[in-house]
Formats: sequence, C-alpha cells, structure tokens
Amino acid sequence: MRLPVSATGLFLLACLLYYVVPMVRVKWRFVWMGALVTTVGWLLLSQGFALYIRYFAQRITSYKTIGTFIVTIIWLNLSAYILMLGGVVNAASQEWHLGPSEETAIVKQLRKTRRSMKKKPTKKTVGF
Repeated sequence: MRLPVSATGLFLLACLLYYVVPMVRVKWRFVWMGALVTTVGWLLLSQGFALYIRYFAQRITSYKTIGTFIVTIIWLNLSAYILMLGGVVNAASQEWHLGPSEETAIVKQLRKTRRSMKKKPTKKTVGF
C-alpha cells in the first residue's frame, strides 16, 4: 500500500504546486501532464537511491557521514531537476495548445513598477 498512497499524494501535491506557483494563468487540464512526469520521476529516483543505499552504501565504513551528506545533496539536486522538468512539460503543453499564456495581475503590476523605476530622474539641485 505504500507505493500507491505515495504516488497519489505526490501527484496531488504536484498538481497543486503547478497550478498555484506559476505567475501565469494555468489551465487545470494541462497541469496533470507535468505532475505525472514529476511523480514518476521522483518515485523512480527515490527507488534508485534506495537501491544504492541498500547495496552499495553499507560496504563503505569510513566517511559514512560525509558520504550520506553527499548522496543527500545529489538526491535533492536531481529532485529539483525533476520538479523543473514537470513545470517545463506543463508550460510547453499549454503553449502548444493555447499559444502564449496570459500573465497574472501581479506580473503586470511588477512590469509597470519596473518601467516606472527605469525612467530617468529629474534634475533637482541640492543646496549646500
């Protein structure tokens, strides 16, 4: 029961992440593709590292702490790549079907603020 529950929870969490986090309007019908890629990739990565720990990491008796730290950092790095890959799949599929995405109001406001900050300041003299 562990694998189906983990896969379902991870899939729902990835769907929520890919719907809420992007700063463009995302359609629900395109979110599931990237979430599925992320779920499968993350489960495969976790199973691969579990096999590595089971068979290869136990034989190394010296430097166990630093070895565990390095393997954890590698796992986190690969997990981040998988999360980004799922986001790219979502963005590419939505852009393929619907064209360029519409920005949210927050992004429009940030662009307006950035443009107003780039304007040249007026010359004002400061009296001494």
